[in-house]
Amino acid sequence: MEGYQLLFEKHLALFIRAHGMRQKEFAMLTNRYATHLGGEEEAQWNSFLARLPSVEDFGDFVKLMKQKARSKIVTTQVPVELPAGIVRFLENLDMRPLKAFICQHRPSFQVKYREHRHEWYLLHQEFRGLFETLVEEAVQASALELEDLAVFLMHNMPWMETPSPASSASRFAQLLGAAEDYMTFVKMLKAKMADDI
Repeated sequence: MEGYQLLFEKHLALFIRAHGMRQKEFAMLTNRYATHLGGEEEAQWNSFLARLPSVEDFGDFVKLMKQKARSKIVTTQVPVELPAGIVRFLENLDMRPLKAFICQHRPSFQVKYREHRHEWYLLHQEFRGLFETLVEEAVQASALELEDLAVFLMHNMPWMETPSPASSASRFAQLLGAAEDYMTFVKMLKAKMADDI
């Protein structure tokens, strides 16, 4: 996520510099530009605006990656050999804090009725923050570019999302889904899946 954000900011800065503007001037120009649009230009501008949340929000970033994956030809089969950078990443990704988090909070999700407690939302935010931190640490420890991880996920999420206790990639995909989506997180806690992580 951080690498994607930095990449976006880098290209935006290059664009502004190439047109001889400063950031403040660019902001003023976009405000004027956005109020006098129509047709194809308006559609392109709206497409650009729709992508901005993915730069700031992890959940939107993952949704964008999944949308891109579904729009391309993807494989549902496990690759014969994972890229070396992805192997290092999965080896360096310490899932123990996530398992400990799930084991600690799992009892509060064992309810008889279809209720959603307010503290569950707060726990999801905490889980998501922990997941992002661990992923960033693993990316750095693996000398892996976040862009390369994003591209790999884009093309391989279908098979990764297939439950496979023996696969660290599959477990990562399950945790990724829980981190990005509240209902998936609740379902995971209710299903007592900590032993599978």
